[in-house]
Amino acid sequence: MIGEGKKEYLPIIFKTVPEADGAYALGIHGLFANELQDSPKTFLLYLSKESVGIRKEVYQLISRTEEVETRETFEKIIASVEKLKDDEELKFIAAEFLREVNKRRRTLRLSAISGGRDFQSKLELATAFF
Repeated sequence: MIGEGKKEYLPIIFKTVPEADGAYALGIHGLFANELQDSPKTFLLYLSKESVGIRKEVYQLISRTEEVETRETFEKIIASVEKLKDDEELKFIAAEFLREVNKRRRTLRLSAISGGRDFQSKLELATAFF
């Protein structure tokens, strides 16, 4: 429905993000990724009216774009939001979006790297005795 112009339903979907998991989370993510590429201004206008907690949950979901879809999709989303940083009405939410999504993305990457190191250390320790 949202893809067909029913953007007024975005706030309802935003509020479901904290409880979303599995296939539903993937569906919401796909919807948000499409909206951020096709209608970033509308998406951010609706998102700006949400509480900080809801916005952070949305940022967390979007930060996983590279894992769920592709790096190209993530870069398109970032580029579409970057264009809105100078928009008087959206400059705060656009800057917050970019800062939070990139921060969460870095955290995900660091945890993946350190998780790999921890695994490697455990593997080396386990094999040292054999």
